[in-house]
Amino acid sequence: MWELPFKKYDGFKGKVVNGWQVSAIITYQSGFPIRFWDGNDDELQSSFFFEDANTPQVNGKVQFLDPKKNNGAWFNTDPTLITTPTLGTFGNGPHALCCGPAISNTDLVVSKKTRINERWDTEFRAEFYNLFNHTEFTNPDGNISDSTFGLVTKARDPRLIQFGLKIFF
Repeated sequence: MWELPFKKYDGFKGKVVNGWQVSAIITYQSGFPIRFWDGNDDELQSSFFFEDANTPQVNGKVQFLDPKKNNGAWFNTDPTLITTPTLGTFGNGPHALCCGPAISNTDLVVSKKTRINERWDTEFRAEFYNLFNHTEFTNPDGNISDSTFGLVTKARDPRLIQFGLKIFF
């Protein structure tokens, strides 16, 4: 929270100019790993006590795509590139692909505290979540046996704005 460094005034002018504050939470991070797996148990190693390898067969380099330009596809799901392993064998794919969609988010709060008299105070707040309205996709589906494999099907919240007024007495 940063109180804006305005000169302090008395009277009505002070009630308008004094007490402005700004705060922000800025998040920039790479995406989370995408769990890359085959839900069909082609290795024939099913167990209730530990997780199977369940990795697909990758026949080349995984090519990442822009989901905005490729109908929601985060990576190339060409059936010749990523396949289910031969029955009874393990796939050569990794357990996770790095990385899913990155997060670029700024939340901003502008507030104004005003003293009415010795007993009464007010605080006005304007809160902006995802201020720049960046599209923030969630991780794509990494299960090769799903029809949505490689597709981003959800996004985080768009810009949200809320206002609040508190009266302290």
